[in-house]
Amino acid sequence: MPTFAATTSMRPISVFFLLLIAMAACRQDDPTPPDLRARIDSVALRVEALRGQRFTQPVQGRYVAREDLLRVYDSASFEEIDPADSAWDRMLWSLGFVDSLGVLDGAADSVDQASILAFYSRGVLWVVDDMRDSAELDVTIAHELVHALQDQRWNLARLYRDNRGLDGRLSLQYLLEGEARLLETLWARDLKDPAAALELFPHLPMEHFRDSLRDGDGLEPELVTLPTFHPYEQGARALVWRFAKHGGWAAVDEWFREVPPTSCFLHPESLCVHEADLALDPVVQMPPDWRPLRDGRVGEHYLNILFSLWGASSEWIPPGALKAESLLYEPWQDPGPDATVDGWRGDSFRIWRDDSGNLALAWRTSWRDSAAAERFLQAYQRVMVKKLRDDEIVSRRPGLGLFRDAQAGVWDRVERFGSEVWIAEGMTTREPFRFRSPPAASPRSSIHPAAARR
Repeated sequence: MPTFAATTSMRPISVFFLLLIAMAACRQDDPTPPDLRARIDSVALRVEALRGQRFTQPVQGRYVAREDLLRVYDSASFEEIDPADSAWDRMLWSLGFVDSLGVLDGAADSVDQASILAFYSRGVLWVVDDMRDSAELDVTIAHELVHALQDQRWNLARLYRDNRGLDGRLSLQYLLEGEARLLETLWARDLKDPAAALELFPHLPMEHFRDSLRDGDGLEPELVTLPTFHPYEQGARALVWRFAKHGGWAAVDEWFREVPPTSCFLHPESLCVHEADLALDPVVQMPPDWRPLRDGRVGEHYLNILFSLWGASSEWIPPGALKAESLLYEPWQDPGPDATVDGWRGDSFRIWRDDSGNLALAWRTSWRDSAAAERFLQAYQRVMVKKLRDDEIVSRRPGLGLFRDAQAGVWDRVERFGSEVWIAEGMTTREPFRFRSPPAASPRSSIHPAAARR
């Protein structure tokens, strides 16, 4: 008995001793500076309590010099190389986001260089070394630790792989940065209930946000800055709304399982509606010598930017430069970018290229109703004749615009079918281009699965 008693009393001590050795080994393998280690551990406890989730492993930390920031950021980024990225500029040009190829070179880097204070990637929280003594350091660490928790729960590398393209990647940005901004705010204000933060995130329409950036001399170029900054505040608003109105963190988790389009973040108070099945086969069948270059979904956010960019086109398009300029003088009340894209329900585009480098675009869009579709059609015709300056008007009637570039020998057509608008540009047909199989009636919109379960 004494021997048994001695043995049983020693077992917990032995186990505890082994745990100490294991913990010491982990610490030796962790090159996190001691001061940063202490801050990360302290902040992590509160992040866990706010989100109701535990870290499965400690997050390491590093300091990085600001002059090395972009190099380290690029090397550690989750955003794996997309095989279609070589076509990025041509895609932007075809859709009308830029007026000349290469105009955005270096723009994203200049924004990142100035705005990044810290970032998380692949198990490591990187802090810019000039932030060491900043009063913002702890709240910045809280924000980045949310990304670490997202990574451990959802696998950020997989989320980035599964959500590509213009709207898909931006929707993921709304989700990731929105949750981080929400929890960072709860942490900073010592709030425990996310629903209590609803009033802290007012609705900021994109035009209001755009004006704020202009006033602060921070909207250059819009294609880079608006997608960078808008997802933080309005992503947080969408998630706190979803938390408060649709079932707490479980409802937020549904969006991590299936990321919705940007329209659901822009209008969280509305049903998350998305017409996903918009096949392009009925729009056009391209000859075999035209190869697909890129396809995807533009989404409401980037459509908003598209119309905003061309709103000031008179600054760079001289009078008389457009062959279809008469269209711009027709009576029309410009509703502005926000109202033009209000009612978006889905879109799908594909860009082709032939051996000579010519580009062609097919684009199918779906809207809440015929009024929203007509509003988009009227606005897009005006964008199209600006970006395709050699187009001449061939036929115009309600719901249709047919144009031709005689010198290039191509047709451009935009037409409404109920609540859908179809677009084709750069079509090399001998006869006036017509869509292959127009719909008899617009497809019915569907509710995003995450919303349908509520």
